[in-house]
Amino acid sequence: GSWRFYFSYDPKNAPSITVPKGSISINGVSLTVVDSEPGMFSVAIIPYTFQVTNFHNFRPGTVVNIPANVKHWHGAKKDSWFSHISLEVPGENCSNEWLEAVSDEDYCKLK
Repeated sequence: GSWRFYFSYDPKNAPSITVPKGSISINGVSLTVVDSEPGMFSVAIIPYTFQVTNFHNFRPGTVVNIPANVKHWHGAKKDSWFSHISLEVPGENCSNEWLEAVSDEDYCKLK
């Protein structure tokens, strides 16, 4: 089984920082958002992630880091598809940087 973690934030500072089935980085771990609404979102943590990250130390009220200026890169395989939505917490001088595109030739070499 997995664990469901719920996170809350002040929606006055960031009206919506996630979307359902989108991705978010929490304490350096890239996760898929399960539920999302202004002021709250949840993620599911699988046993491996629970064991090898600091999520096993979380308690109600634990403050986490959701960084701005994150570089996003996700691998893919030629026989699967994926989508990725990146949302950023508002801040000063923040940006997202998508890494270089992969050529069709290189993409077809993936296993």
